[in-house]
Amino acid sequence: MKRILAFCLLWLIVAIPAATLVVWLSTPSVALPLTAQPVMTPKVDNITGAAQVIDWEHSKLHQGDSYVATYSVTTANLDNQRTVIAFTTPVVNLGRVHVTFNYSSSDPADAILYEVPTITDATQGTEAVPLNAFRESTNTSGMQSLEAAPAANGSYSTYNEAEVAAANIAATGTVIWQFQLGTGSGPFAQGGTSRGDAEVILASGTLYWIMLRNQGASANSHALNLRWYESIDGDFAN
Repeated sequence: MKRILAFCLLWLIVAIPAATLVVWLSTPSVALPLTAQPVMTPKVDNITGAAQVIDWEHSKLHQGDSYVATYSVTTANLDNQRTVIAFTTPVVNLGRVHVTFNYSSSDPADAILYEVPTITDATQGTEAVPLNAFRESTNTSGMQSLEAAPAANGSYSTYNEAEVAAANIAATGTVIWQFQLGTGSGPFAQGGTSRGDAEVILASGTLYWIMLRNQGASANSHALNLRWYESIDGDFAN
């Protein structure tokens, strides 16, 4: 009799939790409403039905990570007059610079991008602040001028001919590209406009010097414009 009671007690101990587990597993789950998730309707072309998308570079503009730097000078009526924008790129974890260039002159000139030129006194330039291309964004560039104490919220240096001479470039460094802006035709008989169509990804923490230089004596209207966006390596969400 005692053995029968002991067996019944053991059966209750084992069977009841097991039955409870079966009931719990067999109970259908209840889906919670996704009230925090907005319903996103993809935009499509109204003729072809193709999805409307923007490229990654455009998305960097929307995120406030796209910047502009510009500088213009009318040179003295002399050969080899130079106009320069220079800067040091941010270190890699603060923003990798993807840049394109636009430059023009009213008379013949060449445009050159130098990497790591040797400059005796880089502080001879004038510090300027890049503009965010998304005008409502408060983001600032990681780029720095060549001043001894660069502005904290992004900066670059500009140089006219007198400032270039005072800076005393001892060596030109590595030439990344060089373009000629030569004689045109029609109502604008001299000069030209060109654009570095291929994006250049600059090395991190590195000095760069973009120069326009007269080819012949003329009071030449130089204009340099840089457009870039900054990305963080491995930041795949942005």
